[in-house]
Amino acid sequence: MDDIAGRRVLIVDDQAFIRALLRRCLVRLAVGEIREAENGADGLAELDTFKPELVLCDLNMPGMDGIEFLRLAATKAPQTPMLIVSGEDKRTLDGALRIARGYGLASVGAVAKPIEAERLTQAIARLQPSAEKSAAAARAMPRVGEADLAAAIERGQIAAVFQPKVDVANGQTRSVECLARWSHPMHGDVSPGIFVPLAENCGLVDRMTEAVVDAAARDMAPVFAAHPDLRCAVNFSFDTLGRSDAFAWISNALNRSGMPAERLIVEVTESRLGEDDRRTLETLARLRMKRVRVSLDDFGTGYASLARLEALPFDELKIDRGFVSGAAEAPAKRAILESAVALTKRMDLVSVAEGVETQSDLDTARAAGIDLAQGYLIARPMPADKLIAWLAR
Repeated sequence: MDDIAGRRVLIVDDQAFIRALLRRCLVRLAVGEIREAENGADGLAELDTFKPELVLCDLNMPGMDGIEFLRLAATKAPQTPMLIVSGEDKRTLDGALRIARGYGLASVGAVAKPIEAERLTQAIARLQPSAEKSAAAARAMPRVGEADLAAAIERGQIAAVFQPKVDVANGQTRSVECLARWSHPMHGDVSPGIFVPLAENCGLVDRMTEAVVDAAARDMAPVFAAHPDLRCAVNFSFDTLGRSDAFAWISNALNRSGMPAERLIVEVTESRLGEDDRRTLETLARLRMKRVRVSLDDFGTGYASLARLEALPFDELKIDRGFVSGAAEAPAKRAILESAVALTKRMDLVSVAEGVETQSDLDTARAAGIDLAQGYLIARPMPADKLIAWLAR
């Protein structure tokens, strides 16, 4: 936090000497008022009365531990930067960070004990940019509803952009993922993180998916003509694939748009695989008979067992970006990445590394034996006309 001077800071730790040490470090940073709480319950009360602008909290505390404190703090002060200061091992700290972010805290970090003033200062400095960015994004978030999205689909405002997936062995582009974009005439660009859940919750996901398939087929036609071996992946809701008429309407969409079935990759997210999938299994099996390929997206974030992977007819496994980004510096991530790749080879599946953002990410994925890579290092999502130029280069 570059402007921590004068800020209100809350320390939540059960050990008095740690609180005193943290206080001395904060005084050197010229912070404003400092308050202390020796347990999570007292810390929560201070969130209401003191309204701190930064919280430093321990994990291992009697009564309410730090994890529970962060969960409840996220409901009271989600925009307040939180810094975990703990003597737990790195894997525990990393796990706590993931949990805290999952609770919806806008800015959270961690620093290990024993406390060093320089590391503490650096950890605090890293918190504020993400907190300010999240707050700004929340203020700028367009307020759109079901009627807006339905009108956008009807008027053809849902556009398609494409992100390449390249062969890490030779750099050849094997396929692209089609991603939906919405440019609202009043609100401007609406984040997929807003309109995709909206479509799923208000029953518009089928119409939106059909619009995306139509847009992909229309926009990719000249790309397919120039690159006859290229495929295009489209994300499908598990609910959509589980409909009794799913195979028929997907086939009709392909026929209407003129998109060859063998060009389509159906991507389905792992997080829904724990549900009843008899209808989905039927749809996917029938699509594969039409030479449509099937991809399991975000592998590692859901609840797919090996038995379910064997039962469902997948051709491709996309390893979630959480196990790819920064894997070179995180042994646990790297181990999961290597294990997932080994699994794909044993099951004769194509492996895809998502979220490749640095050369280090790509080198680590290549060393693990990954087949395809996708991410900002390779290319950002782009319209089809720019994709043609990108492929030509």
